[in-house]
Amino acid sequence: MLKCLIFDMDDTLYPEREYYRSGFSAVSRFMQEFYGMDATAAFDVMWNSFSEGVRKDIFNSAFIAAGIEPDKQMVSRVLDVFRNHRPDISLPEDTRAVLDVLGGDFRLAMLSNGYLPAQQYKLDALGIEERFAQVLFTEELGREFWKPSAKGFEVLLERLNHTPDECVYIADNAAWDFAGPKSLGMPTIHVCSPERTQDNRPPDESYAPDYRINSLLELPELLIKMRCRCGGCNGGKCQ
Repeated sequence: MLKCLIFDMDDTLYPEREYYRSGFSAVSRFMQEFYGMDATAAFDVMWNSFSEGVRKDIFNSAFIAAGIEPDKQMVSRVLDVFRNHRPDISLPEDTRAVLDVLGGDFRLAMLSNGYLPAQQYKLDALGIEERFAQVLFTEELGREFWKPSAKGFEVLLERLNHTPDECVYIADNAAWDFAGPKSLGMPTIHVCSPERTQDNRPPDESYAPDYRINSLLELPELLIKMRCRCGGCNGGKCQ
């Protein structure tokens, strides 16, 4: 019987593009202060590149657009600004409503990849840490234990005192989110929001989620079907 819902954070509980928007804003202000660049122009270059699907060399592009040839130290400095800024993000009302409903029926937990302290700063900004019985950022265990490693799930299950079949993992990225929990026998749900920053497909069947939903708003109904295991419980099952 399902007892605990384990959530990813980025692009699962809030749209990660808002974190990037906040980070680019912090970086553009830094570029203006330390390199004399126009903050608005720098932000526009980074945000437009990101919005067009670019995920590499975005900071370099802003420097080059300003007529500056960046070296590795300059790029490293702005990357540190990005990762260490206090993000201007908030929890969507839909997410808040779903957590309010589900928190009465299930224990809630979180497991997320990502650099520290950036992940903790995001959690602080969202203001939801107290909702979760346990929060585990895989960076705490070492980068070799980021998803798709199952190690984080093993540690979290021990802390929660739950078995894999009593939990479900809810996340957004099929390229690495689901292989670990599936290897332990934990069911998985893919949140396929059209707003997510990456649309990665599973590299093979072991990475494929058990269920898909298009929004967290669909989660309560799916969980009812998963719990009851009745004849109508195949809705949402991945094909």
